[in-house]
Formats: sequence, C-alpha cells, structure tokens
Amino acid sequence: MSFLLFLAVLWIPRWIHDHRLDGLADRFLNHPPPPQTEVHTGEVDGSVGVEGRNKDLCRYRLRFTVETELSEDEVRAYYKKAKITPIEGDGRGILEVSVWTSPDRPPSLDTFGRQPMIVELQDGGHGQGWDVRCGCQPCLLTLRRSPNDVQDHPEPFVLPLGGTRPFRSVRLGA
Repeated sequence: MSFLLFLAVLWIPRWIHDHRLDGLADRFLNHPPPPQTEVHTGEVDGSVGVEGRNKDLCRYRLRFTVETELSEDEVRAYYKKAKITPIEGDGRGILEVSVWTSPDRPPSLDTFGRQPMIVELQDGGHGQGWDVRCGCQPCLLTLRRSPNDVQDHPEPFVLPLGGTRPFRSVRLGA
C-alpha cells in the first residue's frame, strides 16, 4: 500500500503537467491556421522538462508540422499575433514561437507550392511541482531516472532555431 502511495506521489505531478500540455496542444489545433497552410495534426510532439539550467522551473514544449505557401517569417508572425492562451499557473504567461524548415528534409515545395515547416511553442517559468522531468530534487534523491524521461541531455529546451540538436519527445494522445 505504501508503495502505491509512493508511486501516486511521483506520478500525479506528471499527469498534471501532461494534462496542461494537452490543453495547450488542443488550443493550438483549434486555432485557425494561417492562410494557405495545413497543420498535420498527427505529427504533434510535446514534452515537459527543466527550463535550461534552472532546476526549479518547468518548460512546456510543443512541435507541430505544417505545410504552407508562406515564408517562415510570415508563419512566425501569424502565431505570435494569435491569441492562443498560454498554460495557466505560475508561468510567464507568454508563448514563445519558433518556426523553421525541417533539418531532416531539404526545403522543397510539394505539387501545390507548399513547403513543410516546424512550428514550436514553448511556455516556461512554471513551478516543477514535484515532477522529476523538471528537476524535482527531493524526487531525484528517491527515484532513479527512467530511460523514458525527456532528459536525454542536460539542456532539453535550449534549441537553435535550426532545430538540429537531438531531443526525445513524448507523443501526445498516446
């Protein structure tokens, strides 16, 4: 019984953060895309992790693949102006938006003149709330990290706009 209580204490913060991340993904997907743009709803990656080197804060990250006739700057400007509500709580209340072409595929246009791009939303400054993915120090003293955690490298969210740095992500809705 105490083991189940211990597991609940460790997993409930994960579930709370994952629920908040799913809510942000829903708000993004329910927002109309830019003109001449299609959002690939099956290709949504999200993760929760430590904000840079600050072991007391969580950062939420979502990545969406879009195909568009617009430039990167136009897509970025559209989503920066969009009124997508950030994650509630103790965060900064500002969504950071990055847009780039996929480093895995050379830039090319499809038959409709659209180019694939990655749109990334980040919302940081949230309390870690005992979530081991966010560096909860008391949790880490009692729990060995699982290989499924998002923490495959020390700074999971410090990504260049080119997006060439490897990362692990959690598939939403799985």
